[in-house]
Amino acid sequence: MTRLAAGGGIVAILLLGIFVFVRRQLAEFSGGLEGFDGRFGGYSVDEARALLSALGPDGIAYYAHVQLPLDLIFPLAYALALGFGTILLMRGTARSENRVAVTLRSVVYAAPFLAAIFDYWENWLVWRMLDAGAQDVTKALVDEASRTTTYKWVFLAIALAGFGIAVLRGLLGSRRGAKRRE
Repeated sequence: MTRLAAGGGIVAILLLGIFVFVRRQLAEFSGGLEGFDGRFGGYSVDEARALLSALGPDGIAYYAHVQLPLDLIFPLAYALALGFGTILLMRGTARSENRVAVTLRSVVYAAPFLAAIFDYWENWLVWRMLDAGAQDVTKALVDEASRTTTYKWVFLAIALAGFGIAVLRGLLGSRRGAKRRE
């Protein structure tokens, strides 16, 4: 599990760097408009059509053949890094049998994997929107893609918060242990 978390983390960090470059390229094609998967609160059919129009054929091809293939690896990498990383960092901490605590812990552990599932679903829907183009994309498709994007970001936020709390607990725990030894 440690190797999966570390390997996923390394791949996620490398891909994040590549995504910064890819996002810049997409911004050039779109005149600065944010790509579908980067819109935390989703988007409307008018916003989707505006992005598709702004991208044009070259931008749509770049999105479909560069951005989306990279986004086939990234969700798995961040799910492994955040999911197993959080579990490893939380190992050995006091466990409450309180139902609320157990439920919250379960949600935090599942969140990175749920985010990845929604990310893959979102990629497929984005590909369908790119294929349809600005003129033929339907409101139903855009609404489903927008909801899926929002769900991805909600679960990713939960995963990042859980990982951050696990890191803090680990740091505070190691400080307390060092003070006790003195």
